[in-house]
Amino acid sequence: MLKFPIRALSLLALLWGLLPLQREEVLELGPFPTREMFPLYLLPMAFQPADPTPLGSGHWRVSLNLMQANTFEFSDVFKERGRRDAAGRLAITREGALALSAEYGAVPLMFLFDEETVRSSLRVRYGLSEQTDIWAELPFESQGGGSLDGLIEWFHSLAFEQYGRDRVLKNQMTMVVISHDKLRFFSDQPIRGKTQDPTLGVVHRLVSGAT
Repeated sequence: MLKFPIRALSLLALLWGLLPLQREEVLELGPFPTREMFPLYLLPMAFQPADPTPLGSGHWRVSLNLMQANTFEFSDVFKERGRRDAAGRLAITREGALALSAEYGAVPLMFLFDEETVRSSLRVRYGLSEQTDIWAELPFESQGGGSLDGLIEWFHSLAFEQYGRDRVLKNQMTMVVISHDKLRFFSDQPIRGKTQDPTLGVVHRLVSGAT
């Protein structure tokens, strides 16, 4: 008998709490801060979309963005070559990469990227005037084996098969770049919360109108 009145009162309280929002201006957050998460594209300070609407003089905005990406890309030579474990899955070591670089010295470029990257960025924005904002962003990156490989392999077994997914170790962290007979880069060690280069920016509204 008491359920209906309690629910009704709860609904009325919620609506009453939302009434002040009807009188406030619409909060414009602008475009999503998208970014290409392939490991090589994380090195430069790539431009990310920013809200073009100034906050207003004396207003602050603090935001925390979190992105996670699973990367798996490799050259054809890794399909058949390389040390494998008891289950037949590919396990690339530094010694194995050096052996491949010596065996395929004529190949201009070979690579393997198998990892997960988590990128979080803290952005603080302040309105200097009604037309101008300044902002600063500090990103942090973590790279490791992650835990999504099993889920992704299951998805690819249903459709959209990606060759090689089931031939490498699950949740491994391996990055290899070979150019001719030189091992240019190799890493199998996870990185936790490494600070990246900060970015400073200015948003200034030159003109505005009804259109």
